[in-house]
Formats: sequence, structure tokens, C-alpha cells
Amino acid sequence: MSKIASEVVATALNDWYIAIKKQRVEESKEYYSKIKNLFDDMEEDQEVLAYYSLLEERHKMLLHSSRGEPLHRHTYFTEDNQEFIKKTNDKLEYNFYLFEAMYEAYNKNYDRAINLYGLAEKKLADIPDEIEAAEFYSKISYLYTLIKQSIISQHYIKNAIAIYKLRPDYKSKLAVSTMIAATNYADMGKFEEAEDYYFEAIDLAKELNDDFFASQLHHNLSILYSDWGKSKKCIGSLEKALKNEDWRNSSYFIHSMFMIIKELFKIGENESALNFHNQAKERLAYMENKIYEAKISILFNLYCGNARDNFKKCMDELSYLKQENDLESVDELSYVAAKRFESLGAFEEAAAFFNQKIWAEHKMKQVEGIL
Repeated sequence: MSKIASEVVATALNDWYIAIKKQRVEESKEYYSKIKNLFDDMEEDQEVLAYYSLLEERHKMLLHSSRGEPLHRHTYFTEDNQEFIKKTNDKLEYNFYLFEAMYEAYNKNYDRAINLYGLAEKKLADIPDEIEAAEFYSKISYLYTLIKQSIISQHYIKNAIAIYKLRPDYKSKLAVSTMIAATNYADMGKFEEAEDYYFEAIDLAKELNDDFFASQLHHNLSILYSDWGKSKKCIGSLEKALKNEDWRNSSYFIHSMFMIIKELFKIGENESALNFHNQAKERLAYMENKIYEAKISILFNLYCGNARDNFKKCMDELSYLKQENDLESVDELSYVAAKRFESLGAFEEAAAFFNQKIWAEHKMKQVEGIL
């Protein structure tokens, strides 16, 4: 059974918070019972758990004030702790906007997510905690990375890195932030700088003895090498990622398979690409992932059989990715398809895919309000 995304649980916590604020006692009790059961199936997220703990205290205070239920001896939500309550209220308000933003980003509603992150950032000013600030910078930076707004993302992530570097106990967070900085440099075409940051992040993962994270970094490094035109290094990085059993058993396995199939087709090693394609199909048969199924199908139809005959199939799969608002994949695969048809002398079909790439770029810029 797959885990529930922490963003889904967080938005349920936000619904609970609204019920508490509106003094809806019975509704709050219903959320309390319902949400406790979600944690058994939620992916691990300490911030969501901390948010739950704050809401649980507020819920108990609501029951005390509205129903006369006794407070626990060690509760902080008493009249004698007004200063603590104010700080907690600031934190709850901040968390509300933060987790709403994360949920909208999870659903690819990026414009809505950016607006909510802006509200969270205003609340952050009332929370004098530099680690909380670094966490925020990391999260919003990652969102801007997703929509290719690399300069804005880099501004935030450099602030996070500066804070984490002063805190040796946050080495894991520093490694993640370093990875985001590497991704931004790659998106800006600064490949040497990106490679240096990835190597730095990999070294940190080794210091942490986190083999799974090291595999993730090797996977991301492969994307850099693909964009850099270094196919052999790309495939080598993917092979390092796929050596890790936990990585192979995770949902990220199919991401690496897509990358290695794409790169092998690109350099003409079709037999090896088909071997990985078959492995990917086997995994997709019992681990449903419609988006990657569509992406891998596009590659297969571009390089196997008659590409011109498969033009409509590729367009149909691309339409599905557009429907799912996966703009980055539309952008990437439209370009791959356009170059493939161009190489075959099918210029009309190539132009159609170039137009799809232009559309995707335009939509991603619209998210940030650039156009």
C-alpha cells in the first residue's frame, strides 16, 4: 500500500485549524479522530507532525473553554502563558499558509502556491527562528525550481545554505539545499558550477551515510549530464543510482528508467534502450504511474517502428501530460520529439512539436507572471 503524501495530511490539518478557529467543537472533534488515523499511512514528515501537536493542544483548549473538559497538567495553553500563546498563534498562522502552499504545489497549481507562499513569508517575519526561515527558503526555492524560475530560486536557496552552513547539526538540510542550488545552475546552463554543487552534495550524503540520498543525487546529476550533452556520463550516473536496492524499490525507480531509456535512444543504443523499456513496463504493470507511462510511451513511439506513423500517438500522450499540468515534461519531450522528426526530415511534424514546446514555455512563464 502506498503512503499518503504529507501534503494531503497537512491540508486536512488546515481544515481542522479552521474548525478550531471558528469554535466548531463537534467538527473539531471529528477532525481529531479522523486525522489521527491518517498518520499511520503518511510518509514521514516531522514538520507536519509538529503542526499536528500544536493543533492538538489548541483542540484541547477549545474543549476546555467550550465544554469544560479538564486541561492536561503540562499544557502551555493557559492564561498564565499569554506570550507563549501569541508565539504559537503566529506559528499556526504561518503553518496554515505554508502547508496550503505546499499542497497547491503538490497539485501543480503553481500560481496559487506562489501566492500562498507570499502570505506565509509575511507571517514568517513574526517568527524569530533562523532555522524556520531556512526551511521556508528551501521550500519556496524548490517551487521556483519546478517552474524554471532559477534566479528567484537561487536567491532563496543561497539564504538557506548560508544559515545551514553555520549549523553542523543540519548537514542533511544543507545537502538538500546544495542539490537545489545545483539544479538551478543546471537550468541556467551553468553546467560546471552545477556539477561542482552536485559533487559537494554527494560528499555530504556520504558523510551522512545516506546511500538513498546519494542515489537521488546521482539521478539528478544524470539530468545535468543529459542537458550538457554528455550521454555516457549521464548513463554512468544513472547506473550508480540504480545500484542501490532501496532506490530500485522506490517510486523513483521509474524516473531513472525513463532517463536511461531516453539517453540510450538518443545515442542510438536501441537494443539496450528496449531492454530497459521492458523492465520499466514490468514495473508499471503493478506500480501505476500514468505520467511516466505516457512519457516512456512517447520515447518508444519516437524511436521504435515508423515515427511518422506514431505521430498521433505521441501527440495524444503529450495531450495527457498537458491535462495533468506537467509542463516540464511537455517542454522536455516536445523538444525531444521535434529533434527526432527533424532528423528524419519530417519538418512539418517537427514544427508541430516545436510549437508544443513554445506553448509549455509560455505557460511556465505565465505562472510567475512574467508574461
